Amino acid sequence: MTATEMTPGAATRAHTGIGRALAAWEQVRNRTLEVAAALTPEQADFRPDSKSWSVGQNLDHLVKIDGIYRQHIRQLIDTARNSGPLTIVMGWGEGDPRPPFVPAAAMPMMTLPLTLMNMFVPNTVREIFLRYPLMPAVSPKRAEPENGRSPNDLVSSLRASFEETKVLIAGPLPAKTERVALVHPIFGRNTIADILALMTAHELRHSVQMERIARSGGFSLSNP
Repeated sequence: MTATEMTPGAATRAHTGIGRALAAWEQVRNRTLEVAAALTPEQADFRPDSKSWSVGQNLDHLVKIDGIYRQHIRQLIDTARNSGPLTIVMGWGEGDPRPPFVPAAAMPMMTLPLTLMNMFVPNTVREIFLRYPLMPAVSPKRAEPENGRSPNDLVSSLRASFEETKVLIAGPLPAKTERVALVHPIFGRNTIADILALMTAHELRHSVQMERIARSGGFSLSNP
């Protein structure tokens, strides 16, 4: 097959790595939508303390992160259409996440060591670190959440964001789509299926945070 030939459409792709990863993320997103739909405006904006995000902020953050990952997926699909290398190597940018113990000014110097280190870290390990708050991280500036969005607006945005990503990978794709990968200093080497798995792990992390808020004093999802 040449670089311009296409893989089958969505019906067949359900059994591919990308299809399985998308299905796993869809299950998590549906649960997130149920939480968002049950919120009142007051619950969406409730913050248990000044350092914590509200449930609404967590949801808005997910929408913004979706956009960042979707941009990466689009880049990989474009790469699969070309006859060049199958890997995109990214440096650290000011808008990217970083460990809290590393100052932003030092991150460019850490790019190469982190990239080399992550070459030997299995994807499942990175998913675990993203899924569970074993190590805190500084959120990307471009994903800093907005407070005050209505639950209806958040539900619409979350649903539309998922559908946009689904449509992006639903049609016929270049034959090399399953093999192209992006290398990032923090997240390591990831195919499109791996990126979708990271999105799932990230959303589950914030689901736990939202559950903690719901259990805190002054908030209950069952409140009118």
